[in-house]
Amino acid sequence: DFQLPLNYGSLTKTFGDEFNSIQLWNGSTGWRPDFGYGGYGTKTAHTLVQNSELQLYVDPNFKGTSSQPLGINPFSAADGVLTITARRNTAAQEAAMWGYDYTSGLLTSKNMHSQQYGYFEIKAIMPKGAGFWPAFWLLPTNGAWPPELDVMEIVTRDPVQTHATMHSSATGSRVTTTSGHYVSDVTENWHTYGVKWTATDIVWYVDGVEIERAATPKDMHTPMYMLINLAIGGGWAGAPN
Repeated sequence: DFQLPLNYGSLTKTFGDEFNSIQLWNGSTGWRPDFGYGGYGTKTAHTLVQNSELQLYVDPNFKGTSSQPLGINPFSAADGVLTITARRNTAAQEAAMWGYDYTSGLLTSKNMHSQQYGYFEIKAIMPKGAGFWPAFWLLPTNGAWPPELDVMEIVTRDPVQTHATMHSSATGSRVTTTSGHYVSDVTENWHTYGVKWTATDIVWYVDGVEIERAATPKDMHTPMYMLINLAIGGGWAGAPN
């Protein structure tokens, strides 16, 4: 049976960012703008190669194969709104970025905040046009994969649907379960996307209303951190227009 709308009064806040400004990782605090796989500055730390995405996730200090920072900043924050901007690269930028056509942004709380169980949410509006693949998701701090818990995934060619997804290997093999749910146009309307994760259940919400639930798999009893990104292209999102 589906629950009543989420009761915020039953929750205790452990972390939040209202994005009146943005603090990128400085070695001791802030949002980390890369995955960390292979080390900052490597290709595998700045895109998911296995997804065939067309972008690199960058920040103003990112050098690629250049000797100097390329100075591309996909992030801005003001008045409670974080903006992630994707851009097409110039030929010179592509040459310093292993031939990638686009830059975009990724933020993770990997070095700043993680926890086991809780309620996680983001309020967001999505870009218009085909080929974008924004997501808000959780990964374990121990570096294992799976598990992965996707609070929200959207392919913008279908702007009236959000996907609740979970990756697990609790059965001994890798299993992905996903379900699509219709909402009002995500490129025209702000929505709040959330997930409540407990030792027994995972419940997905849009605007405080439950849309999906599943039993918590046995490999998802470990601290996890948050990620927010704007991917471009890939096998699921398709080519940008």
